[in-house]
Amino acid sequence: MVQGCTGAVPDTVVQAAAPWHIYPERNFSPGQCLLGDKGMLGSVPVLLPHEGPAAYIRANRNCNYQHAQRRISAEKVFGVLKGRFASLKELRAPVASDADFTRLMEWVAVCATLHNV
Repeated sequence: MVQGCTGAVPDTVVQAAAPWHIYPERNFSPGQCLLGDKGMLGSVPVLLPHEGPAAYIRANRNCNYQHAQRRISAEKVFGVLKGRFASLKELRAPVASDADFTRLMEWVAVCATLHNV
């Protein structure tokens, strides 16, 4: 969680300030990673798609395709949840403390649980 960043701050600045980026060994188990996009900073736990000439190598093309499929699946999940729970469509709440962040994450978890029921 990164507090104190406005919506105008670039994603890379927020990512660079995030505890999971600064201390990946505290936040990721061995073998865990995030699937990032072109707008993220690459690091050990953040896998980015291949770009430039490397993207045209057959194995890398397949890797990029699989990477995109996983990211699309995640985006579809968000879309389904937002479609089912109107409260998630415009979830605009201040996150000024750890308690605020926890409350919002619990709200999303409750919606996901209800969806699965």
